[in-house]
Amino acid sequence: DDLGFGGATSTAGEAKANGSRANAVDYTSVDVMGLDLGTSNLRLACTQGASGQPCEVLENASGQRTTPIYLSFADADMSAPSPSPLLGAIAKSRRFADPKWTVAGGVLQQLAFDGGSVEAEAVLSEGQKVSGEGGDDGPLLLELGGATDNPISIHSLYSALVSEAVGIASHKGLSLAAAPLSANSGSPLVLSVPVATPDSARNFLVNVCLEQGLMVYGVVDDASAAYVAAMDAGILTDMLKNGSSQSQSQIMVVDLGGSLVQASLLSAGDGGGSLGGGSRVEVVQTVASRTTGSNQLHAALVDHLALQFALRNGIDLRQDYMSMERLHSAAEVAAEELSFRPKVKINLPFITADASGPKHLEESLTRAEYARILDDALGAMTQPIADVLAKAGVRPGSEPSELAGVLLVGAGARSPALQAAVQARVGAGVVTVVPPNPEEYVARGAAKAPEYGWLE
Repeated sequence: DDLGFGGATSTAGEAKANGSRANAVDYTSVDVMGLDLGTSNLRLACTQGASGQPCEVLENASGQRTTPIYLSFADADMSAPSPSPLLGAIAKSRRFADPKWTVAGGVLQQLAFDGGSVEAEAVLSEGQKVSGEGGDDGPLLLELGGATDNPISIHSLYSALVSEAVGIASHKGLSLAAAPLSANSGSPLVLSVPVATPDSARNFLVNVCLEQGLMVYGVVDDASAAYVAAMDAGILTDMLKNGSSQSQSQIMVVDLGGSLVQASLLSAGDGGGSLGGGSRVEVVQTVASRTTGSNQLHAALVDHLALQFALRNGIDLRQDYMSMERLHSAAEVAAEELSFRPKVKINLPFITADASGPKHLEESLTRAEYARILDDALGAMTQPIADVLAKAGVRPGSEPSELAGVLLVGAGARSPALQAAVQARVGAGVVTVVPPNPEEYVARGAAKAPEYGWLE
């Protein structure tokens, strides 16, 4: 089930059951919010129906449309009943300086969705430990910094993220607070979650929002949300026409997140060019991996830069947290620039020093060189594509193609090297679409879902 709507309720299931109550609302006149709590970043989109403006991803107080999902307790008073973490870019800057006090979005999502499993605990930094049982047996807790006297609940960490979303809306002069929903009042919130997220995790996220007085109006999976956004932008009309059977076309949505890759096959129904015309889709198969993502691409480039520097200077920059922070930041910038430039220069003056004086890192990198550096990581990152095709019995490269096309979303979709790796997995004859600002499509689609009548 891809959507469940129906006002502020205590569970996603109840939202689905009450979906018929939403049908009388004119969503084109309401500011519907779509919240994407990904593995690396938080984004809040708004349809801006009340003002008649196009749907947009809202800026935070720093003027950025993306808020990194990092929470750091390095400077918090851990003796307080509810320690307040740093959140966003400033917390991200502490990931190497204070790893035992800092929690990343991918870790947080895995803990919330998988509980205290061995796989979830494996992603924790040294000095971090899961305690508590979760669910009906008590809250799932996270011990930080090796301390056991005041563990942090996963619930409180997600509450901090939701509070950040509330602040983003307020910065724009909008409110997520619950209000009577009519044609011109109220701002319902739609949450996006990874495909195949268990009901317990969906209900957990809904309840976190409800406790802050928000009007949660539904939950949508990431693949369906991305599809809605692409249909709303009009970029999938030609793709649907390429299906071997207009009534049985399948579209693949590949979400290339920071610490999560999802490859999902969606059945496009009658293949029409308008959602309102009956082309509602259903996720028929999905494969996800939490062991790879665009963060791994950045890490591969960091390793390359550090190795080249060590060969020249005899110093391993990976042993110094300040150097690691600068290297990772430079790798992220270089990866983005290589999506629209054939070559970049990486210049990090005074990256370290030894007895002979300060050392500087200077490297030039072409797209082709970057692709070679990423070769192993690209193979792992696109493996879910091969797996989902095999599970569904779809033959890559078949003639005529069994896929109407592939939609790439997430920040990793910008990489030409990754686009080529995806194309190799699905076959040269399949149309692959990378929309503008692909990292925003899940949030945009979540906000747009009610307008197109995607209600059960």
